[in-house]
Order: sequence, then C-alpha cells, then structure tokens
Amino acid sequence: MSEQSQVLLKSFSQSIDAQMAKSFLSSHGIESFIKDEHIVSMNWLYSNVVGGVKLMVKEQDFEKAQKLLADVDAQEFSLNDNLVQGIPCTQCTSTQTEIINEPGRKYSLLGILGLGTFLPLPFLNYEEWKCHSCSHIWKVQKPVNLFYLFIKWILLLSIVAGTYLYVKQYLSPSE
Repeated sequence: MSEQSQVLLKSFSQSIDAQMAKSFLSSHGIESFIKDEHIVSMNWLYSNVVGGVKLMVKEQDFEKAQKLLADVDAQEFSLNDNLVQGIPCTQCTSTQTEIINEPGRKYSLLGILGLGTFLPLPFLNYEEWKCHSCSHIWKVQKPVNLFYLFIKWILLLSIVAGTYLYVKQYLSPSE
C-alpha cells in the first residue's frame, strides 16, 4: 500500500486494539496498515505524543471501513447467562454473582510487620459476594490451607527462637 493512498481511519491508545480492528477489517476484505505501533509499544507514554497507534486504510476503502467499525462500536455486547456464574446467592439461589472484595488482603503488610500475625486471622479470612439478580451482599468464610499454615508456624517459631538465641548470646550480661 503506497503512502499517498493511505488515510487515517482511527487512532488507538493501545496496539492490541488496533490489531483487532485491522483483523476485523481484513476479514471483510479491506486492506489496512498500522502506523506508530512499535513506538507506542516501546513506551506507552509516547501514545499521546505521536497521536496513538494509527489504523490506516486506502482512500477508496475509507467509507466502507468507517461504517464497519462504527457498526461494531454501536453494538452492545452482553454476556451469555451461562458464562457468568459464581457461588449461589444465599437469598435467591441465582448464580449471577461476583466477588466484590477480599478484606484479608488489605492486612497482609500489617501481618508481615506484626510478626505474630503471619498466621491467618479468622475474622479477616472471608470474601464478600454480591448477587446481580437481587443485589444481596453476603460474606463467605475462606478455607485455610493447612500446609501453608504449618509453614507459617514453622517460620514464626524459627524467628522467635532466633531472636531468643540472639538476645541470650549478645545482649545478656556476661558473667
């Protein structure tokens, strides 16, 4: 495709979006070219500087390509009901549920700094779920992995024993 016959069809902030549009146009028999893809891939901050990843088409294909992309953008995509399934809701038994937060993860740094809280805390070991059918929110207790609990106990005991031996060896008054 010669550069004189190319026109800018659409600009994208990420190259993957441009590649998908190019593939879509190619499947409809429209030849296209992606410009500035590698510049943006090297450093995504350059996307605004160069005007994004540009999808170029021939002048004679411009209107057809523009209409095809506009039709795709105008479509509303809905997920199939069978694809989005979580644990059943405790009120309406619908499986249209999703996890909304895991508060136990917020305290991981606190647990690392607190030494004694390397162990999972039972009141933090839950997930919060939301039902899309009835908007009910409930908490589900997560099971504790016994192998990792054992490893954490060993780690905690070795830290305590090492601290005790260090204090006894170097910080206690010698006779």
